[in-house]
Amino acid sequence: IIFNKRNSLCQYDFRNGELLELSDIAEIKNKYIFDIKSNGNYICVGTNDGAFLIRINDGYYEHLTMADGLGGIAVYEVDFYKDYLWFATDGGLTKFRWRKYYE
Repeated sequence: IIFNKRNSLCQYDFRNGELLELSDIAEIKNKYIFDIKSNGNYICVGTNDGAFLIRINDGYYEHLTMADGLGGIAVYEVDFYKDYLWFATDGGLTKFRWRKYYE
């Protein structure tokens, strides 16, 4: 399970009871987190200020905003589907071919 804890993203492993801090992203502090989804080695977090696409193994991330093509600034829901990321924003739906740039 992946969740937000005091401005950082954490993963709880039910198999061994370990709590692992995935990243400490300064940009995500003081933002409302609406949705978190994972897909293999990546997590996407929808916030009131765009979305964050995070690579779990090294903590590299991209802050995606309207300047990157999001339909709105608030990202209420995210979903990985094949090679695409879908964003439900306050300005409509956005489809992003994320694997083209991040795999």
